[in-house]
Amino acid sequence: MMHAEGPTVCHRGEQIGLRLLLLNNEPYEMFVVLTLHASPEYKFVHVEEGGIVTSYGARLSGGDHQHLVYVSACIENV
Repeated sequence: MMHAEGPTVCHRGEQIGLRLLLLNNEPYEMFVVLTLHASPEYKFVHVEEGGIVTSYGARLSGGDHQHLVYVSACIENV
C-alpha cells in the first residue's frame, strides 16, 4: 500500500516536496521500484550528500527517475 502527500497547488519556480508512505502487509520483505515519470512541466531537484540543497544553484535533472526501496515484512502480534 502507498500513501502520498504533497501540496495541492504551487507557483512557477517553487520547489515542493512529496512524502510517500510505503506499507507492506505481507509476511515477507520486498523491494519496490518507485518510478517518478518525466514531464516538461517540472524538473527534479537533487539533494546532495548530507541533505544539502543550494536554493540558488540546485542541481536539476529531467527524465524518469527510479528508486529501489526496501520494505520490511509485516510483523503481526497475535
